[in-house]
Amino acid sequence: MSPTPSGLFHDVPIEDLFFSTTDAKGVIDEANEVFARNSRYERSELLGAPHNIIRHPDMPGAVFKATWDLLGAGHPVCAYVKNLARDGSTYWAFATIVPIAGRFLSVRATPCDRTARDLFESLYATVREAEIAARDAGASAREAADVGSEVLGKALAENGFGSYTELQLDLVPVEVTAREQVCPPLPQLPDGSKTARKILAQVTAARSSLGAFAADIADSLTLTDTLSRDLRRLGAALAGLDRAVASAAQTLTAATPAMATGSTMVTYASDPVADSADMTVGAVGAVGTVEADVAALVPIIQSRLGSLRDDVERAGDELASVVRARKHLALGSAIARMQAEAIGRYVVAVEAGAEDPRVSERALSSLSTALLAILDADLLTDREATTAYVDRVARLATEVAGARETTVAWRSLLESTMPRAATNDGSVTDDGSVTDDGSEAGNGSVTGDRPEDGSDDHSDAAHESRLAFDVALSAANDQMGRVADAVGAVAATNAALDRDELAAVLGKIVELAAKI
Repeated sequence: MSPTPSGLFHDVPIEDLFFSTTDAKGVIDEANEVFARNSRYERSELLGAPHNIIRHPDMPGAVFKATWDLLGAGHPVCAYVKNLARDGSTYWAFATIVPIAGRFLSVRATPCDRTARDLFESLYATVREAEIAARDAGASAREAADVGSEVLGKALAENGFGSYTELQLDLVPVEVTAREQVCPPLPQLPDGSKTARKILAQVTAARSSLGAFAADIADSLTLTDTLSRDLRRLGAALAGLDRAVASAAQTLTAATPAMATGSTMVTYASDPVADSADMTVGAVGAVGTVEADVAALVPIIQSRLGSLRDDVERAGDELASVVRARKHLALGSAIARMQAEAIGRYVVAVEAGAEDPRVSERALSSLSTALLAILDADLLTDREATTAYVDRVARLATEVAGARETTVAWRSLLESTMPRAATNDGSVTDDGSVTDDGSEAGNGSVTGDRPEDGSDDHSDAAHESRLAFDVALSAANDQMGRVADAVGAVAATNAALDRDELAAVLGKIVELAAKI
């Protein structure tokens, strides 16, 4: 018979870490002394019992449905859980559950992030109320859980989470970090057995490695924010370059009436964009067609810049998959850190006589296997997502470089038109200088009286448009460099974790456990 809640609460000591494993149906096959003590059951009563022996009636069925759905799909689950002890008292636990080879391993502790726990409690109350109403209306427990799942989804959305998984990704690393800030360190056991001291040394090494890795992941998530911003700025810089091209072309059109009437047409034997790096004034046919060349390239360049902006926008959207993989890695890292601590505290309990050394090998093996398994899956997913994105940005950088070549070549053509546009009726000398009567000015000066047709105004406008173009081109180039740097920094995250070294440490722990 299930106990009835007494209304009393008991706190779980901060050093206590619950540990248990179940079979695929949720039947308990391993349980540590901490679990038995806080649940007020004998360990013999827990072994062979379903894990819901400690289920509190305030806990919604929808939460357990989500738990089993995620575990069944091979994903870890974390939650703040209200539990009911045998004596009717209530206690809260922050629970992590991971699948391991057809079984499930759970490590639990007292909650340290009160804000997150209160959020869960509020969600639970809302969902449970809907489930009770459904049961009162004649729904089965399964049907009521389905109703609760719908209500839970809406409640999560109202709190800014698209799913229960997103809730975990945001809150779990914060909870584990909060625990690490307030939890006392593991005892060193100076008078303990040599084997126990060796295991604790290995645990300390594992926790140090995982801690550095967690900090690296947190930094990389900050870098993804920077990368997202830099991508938006790159898009804006390309839009600015597009506007600068249009403005320069418009200035040239105003300075060259023949262009305004469309009197000159240019035909290319090859793609002007593909050959843009080789464009020079000398490569263009007759004098007087350069302006038309410039005008003909404008829509091509603008189309290319428009396509680039679309690519940049897609790259920004695709960054979400990298961030999601990185957040899953942060989640796995947080769970692994709790599991590493649980190994250490289990060894301390064995030395204190609270745990049976005859079953310690199996318990420590389960914890070590779970720790590495959760990290391996997340490391692989993160590496694949990050590698694909690095390649994506490399292609984008190549496209930007190609567009820059095109626009630089176009600017060279544009530059050659500006002196002629200044007088309208002058001619171009070999050194690019202009005379008002068609004669050569060898010193590069412009001779004759100041024209009265406003061409000096056109010259000033042309100069300003060229300056604006150069600034826009430089901004796009610089911003692409920032994007490339940010992607490289994000990709370097895994440098803080030597997976093989961690595996060796965990293997040593299992080997030593056999000697306790």
